[in-house]
Amino acid sequence: MEQVQCPSCGGYKVITTPVQIEQNSEQRRLPQNPLLSLIGIVGVLCGFILIPIGFIAGVMGNGIILFIGIIGFVLSLVVALAVKSTIPKSILVTLSYSNVCKICGYRWNWVVGTPRPEVKVNPHLIRQGGEHLKEQERQSRKAQGLE
Repeated sequence: MEQVQCPSCGGYKVITTPVQIEQNSEQRRLPQNPLLSLIGIVGVLCGFILIPIGFIAGVMGNGIILFIGIIGFVLSLVVALAVKSTIPKSILVTLSYSNVCKICGYRWNWVVGTPRPEVKVNPHLIRQGGEHLKEQERQSRKAQGLE
């Protein structure tokens, strides 16, 4: 991106922040498929109920209940991955840029696709703002104990 110039003073010390939205935000909901929901719920119930019972029964010699519980849990994971794959990915779109001049404090927004604002160079404001920035930097160093 090109360097932004302040329309008020003409300086180049500008902080630019993009204003973005998610393009697919209204589509990013879980699909309402009753069959997948039923299979997922049955799988989770198999996993959380039959695995502990099967483990206890497996210690006593019968491992079929544990096996059914593990298959049900794996089935619920497959259903969860299938549902997740149907949700569209979000895409961030930049609508505009919010700008703040560090020299004169002027704030403005620039919308993508519109012409940039007209720049009026004001050397007095640039000089005055530059001195103010140097003073702020000096005070910052003093507070950090570097000076």
